[in-house]
Amino acid sequence: MSIGATFAVAVVFARGLLGIAQVGTARARGDGTHVLGPTRAGTCFPACSSVVTYGIHPILPQFH
Repeated sequence: MSIGATFAVAVVFARGLLGIAQVGTARARGDGTHVLGPTRAGTCFPACSSVVTYGIHPILPQFH
């Protein structure tokens, strides 16, 4: 289960990076797809951070 979740977070994070990387090329081409990159990144990065926070949250009370 944890290997699958780790793989899924890595894939979603990579999709977010791909979205940011595609902004420059879309603007250089002049088409209207330059909005999709930040939108993809804006959904992928919070999803990754929420999964990581959900995984760390149960561990934190052990350190108090």
